[in-house]
Amino acid sequence: MKAQRSSALAAAMLSAALLLGLALGEGGIPSPARHARRVQMLGPVPPEATVAFSLVLRNREGALRRFLDDLNDPGSPRYRHYLTAAQFGARFGPSRARLAGLRRLLAVRGVPVVRSYPQRTALELRASAATVERLMGVRLVRFVDGTGARWRAPIGTPRLPRRMRPAVEAVSGLDTRPVYRPADVPRRGLAPPDLARAYDIEPLHRAGFNGEGQTVAVLSFSTSDDRDVALFDSVTHITGPPVKRVLVRGGGAIDDGTIEVNLDIDTVRAVAPKAQIIDYEAPASGEIGELVDRMVADRRAKIASLSWGNCDFPTLFRPGGRERTTRALQSAVSQGITIFEASGDHGAYECQSKWPNTAFPSVDYPSASPLVVSVGGTLLSVRENGDYLVEHGWEDVLAGYGGGGGRSPIEARPSWQAGPGVLNAYSNGRRQIPDVAGPADPYSGVVVASKGKITRGNGTSQAAPFWAGSMALIRQFAGALGYVNPLLYRIALTNPAAFHDVTSGGNRLFRAGPGWDYATGLGSPDVTRLARAVRDSVRRR
Repeated sequence: MKAQRSSALAAAMLSAALLLGLALGEGGIPSPARHARRVQMLGPVPPEATVAFSLVLRNREGALRRFLDDLNDPGSPRYRHYLTAAQFGARFGPSRARLAGLRRLLAVRGVPVVRSYPQRTALELRASAATVERLMGVRLVRFVDGTGARWRAPIGTPRLPRRMRPAVEAVSGLDTRPVYRPADVPRRGLAPPDLARAYDIEPLHRAGFNGEGQTVAVLSFSTSDDRDVALFDSVTHITGPPVKRVLVRGGGAIDDGTIEVNLDIDTVRAVAPKAQIIDYEAPASGEIGELVDRMVADRRAKIASLSWGNCDFPTLFRPGGRERTTRALQSAVSQGITIFEASGDHGAYECQSKWPNTAFPSVDYPSASPLVVSVGGTLLSVRENGDYLVEHGWEDVLAGYGGGGGRSPIEARPSWQAGPGVLNAYSNGRRQIPDVAGPADPYSGVVVASKGKITRGNGTSQAAPFWAGSMALIRQFAGALGYVNPLLYRIALTNPAAFHDVTSGGNRLFRAGPGWDYATGLGSPDVTRLARAVRDSVRRR
């Protein structure tokens, strides 16, 4: 009988490896067998090992969607009536009584709650592997891939006891595969004065708008070294508040993602030198929803930069991860927080970041969510005096790089995504990205300090913090803004000079053109003109 159980477990582990290690076969369809050879099973998770995971809480989905629609509709009496995290939780999350009952049920089974959030989006838990397996009806197994990355994953579909299900939508965190990746393509670059001159930031700086009093969050799955920030400040002659760090589940590590964190910090600092930067960092096994939930609960930042994502393909996400992220992003928008998210660096074929030989159009998530501002990429050209000349949609066909853009396979196009170019021959009712664009081509690289060296950044993970820094200046100039994506589309209609309309280049599939397009969205900002347009709009509301 013991041999039969071992055989059954081995067969289940092989099935799990196949499901967890997808590659692409003929016609761009996922083929498990080929990629599975790169994944090795290490055996069961020891029963006494501590397992951290989350329960994604149910909310009043219909009421929440109506609220978010009204929140961004100028004709609604709820327009821009933002909520605190606690108000969001009370209005849309499970009731206090239901949460208390859930906590009791968990405690009886030996599963303590280690963190909760006022927005009532999730409960973070910790228990032994044996306890989790009994609770969920799964087996937890350890894996390693060809890169040396190690993780655990459940065999079987987690199923909570029936009495817990009314309060819980999904389970997140049992699968710790490293699925999110930085969106930079690691290559003198654009120094802060070059950015300021090219994108019309100089008038704001001269008038004293330098980000002082503003807080920008950087959301990451790695960490940076304070010595690199000091090196950047020394080389660029910038003085600003020391970077603060918030460690989520222990924080990140100095690893391959460190250049990403440095790039985000340095780019925000280059544009808004006096802004307070808070780096929310989690380990590679974390979820974006964890970072966002922590930021929302802290109530310190109204602008954030996110340069990590994943090809928007169902099997690439950990169970419960997308639900966790969606709930957190909804609470962020409800609080008036704007997250600028890199659209990806493989052009219209973002799944090539996972499967290099694929040829089907694909986009990045969460960039494809209507709850973030998706930022595409451009190649910047300037005049001899440094003034803006022209931009092209960023694409390098031979190298396989370019600004991400296309249509979401899941998310509906929000009503506020409208204007010239939005409805086109490729429109199918789904969310279209990017919303805007910024410098991303390596030849438009921004100076960055990383691992003790001065180098040049690039990728849409440079364009996203460029927009976050610019919006910090605009917020200092114009006042409280809330979630700005709908506002950007309205300004593009009423004051198009606030954007550089990029009409040449592309993203390896779609061509840039007049108005909105799949390569560069509404275009890049003329920051001073955009600041004035935003201020005028804020005054009218």
